[in-house]
Amino acid sequence: GAGAARYERSVRRAACPRVRYLATRARAKAHAARVAYERWHTYHYRWDLWLPDKWQRIGACETGYGKRPGNWQHSNSSYEGAFGFAKSSWDAFKYRADRKAGPYPEDAWQATPRQQYEVALAIWRRFGFSGWGCRGA
Repeated sequence: GAGAARYERSVRRAACPRVRYLATRARAKAHAARVAYERWHTYHYRWDLWLPDKWQRIGACETGYGKRPGNWQHSNSSYEGAFGFAKSSWDAFKYRADRKAGPYPEDAWQATPRQQYEVALAIWRRFGFSGWGCRGA
């Protein structure tokens, strides 16, 4: 009750300066880590903020059964990821993509949306939209 609350306030006031300093630093580090995570998450997963409409339509046509942006985890014996990468295309172009998107996994379906988009752009820079059956989407 009231006695416990009074005790807590007195303990907080009585805490040594070093403990207060360490607690403040820990809170600041936790906040910075949270902000960094939110930036990373937005960069990789918030496709609705950065994926151009044309690529949303291609993904919807290739693997999304009409639903944008396609299925990021799509995997069958021939094609993977939202943009329907052939395994050979993924392997050939994942190292040409923008390295800011981080290390690329072995298979496209394991990649983040940003990584898949970066590889799709690398293929597009080389061949245009000719690599996609749904290029007219």
